[in-house]
Amino acid sequence: MSGRSRYKDYDPSGANVELRESDIAIFELLQEFPYLSLPYIGELLGAKPQTVTVNGKQVVRYEYLRKKLMRLRKDGGYLRCPADSWKAANSRWRPAVYALTAKGKAVLREQGLFPSFKLGNDFAHDFGSCVVPASFKIGVMTNPSLRFIQPREIIEHRACPESTRISPEPFTIPVRFTFQGRTIETNKEHDWSPWGIGYRLDDGRERKIFFPGHEFDRSTEPLETDDLGRSSVTRHLLSILSLLDGGYKRHFGLPSVYIPIVTVGERRLKSIMRQLLKLTDGKGSQKILFKHIPDFASYGSLPAATGHMLTEPWERAGHESFDILKEIGATV
Repeated sequence: MSGRSRYKDYDPSGANVELRESDIAIFELLQEFPYLSLPYIGELLGAKPQTVTVNGKQVVRYEYLRKKLMRLRKDGGYLRCPADSWKAANSRWRPAVYALTAKGKAVLREQGLFPSFKLGNDFAHDFGSCVVPASFKIGVMTNPSLRFIQPREIIEHRACPESTRISPEPFTIPVRFTFQGRTIETNKEHDWSPWGIGYRLDDGRERKIFFPGHEFDRSTEPLETDDLGRSSVTRHLLSILSLLDGGYKRHFGLPSVYIPIVTVGERRLKSIMRQLLKLTDGKGSQKILFKHIPDFASYGSLPAATGHMLTEPWERAGHESFDILKEIGATV
């Protein structure tokens, strides 16, 4: 346990740390993605990595960025490494995960910026939720004809209803569904704000694909339960199926959307896909996409800091796999 003291966060005055433009860029990135590991920060900022050989294996490191993050954390007190990130199995041998401190958020607040993503009480869940759109964004960066469509653009678009635009909780979506003779009226909040991918064609037009949020599942909820008031995979799927039937369009004004569901492990993935088939009498859904990544709380490797969420196909229940780039006509 003593070896972990090097991960201790500090709370200095920070008077000796002069903030630079590149430091503010890190703060803004952690505003968009509240939890990110060092490799993800490096890739999203376009940092130049170094490849070194460790025990005969090629390892990618971001040494200059690592020192900068350490300066902002230990000398400035602007960043922190969440305590729960070191409780994960084998965490000492993984890249550090960073987040803003209250002091770092204050810097952004002075510039009119402030984190909007709601963090919960489960670090591993929130970190996984950040990884999904972050990977999408890295994938976008591999092709100059692609762009990442931010939530603000969706909410401020003229197609978005005014009631959503002026709502204090624009990403909370009313939903109504009937299951086993019971009608449930509730609200649906996905694990992220809506985003999209735009692909610019040679003639100047743009093809777009939208995601009104995603679901990140750590296998902590039951697949189904007799109490529909309790959170379960079945309740999430029923809400999504109902919203796909015009609900997302009414709320966001989006013409067509896809819902990514990311879970930890292939076995859990297959279980959720079977449950979707069960709920739809074997039809499945063309609009619900499935993928799995390693669980941060396990001994598995951290999700790779690549654009795999965008560049690699997704599975679908009852339908063939789905290639997002192919759907919008983009190539990498």
